[in-house]
Amino acid sequence: VAIVKTAVKGNSVAVTVKLGQQGTVKITGRGLRTTTKRGLKAGTRIINVPLTAVGRAAKQHGRRLTVHAALTVAGKTGTATATLRA
Repeated sequence: VAIVKTAVKGNSVAVTVKLGQQGTVKITGRGLRTTTKRGLKAGTRIINVPLTAVGRAAKQHGRRLTVHAALTVAGKTGTATATLRA
């Protein structure tokens, strides 16, 4: 899994991930609501992740957020991390 791009859109973050295989993607991070998408096929996908109250406060003050993405395939997990200015 690789995080290609991140962008704040209103009260959510659009996370573009590139998947090498079909599997389950979990996006987490401080200020982000944990989001899980099951059965995503290989390729590039855009996942919208809502901001929590902490994330919205970080956005107001222009602070950085860290996004963690994990792809699970057949019990094995690969991870990626990216930082963005909220």
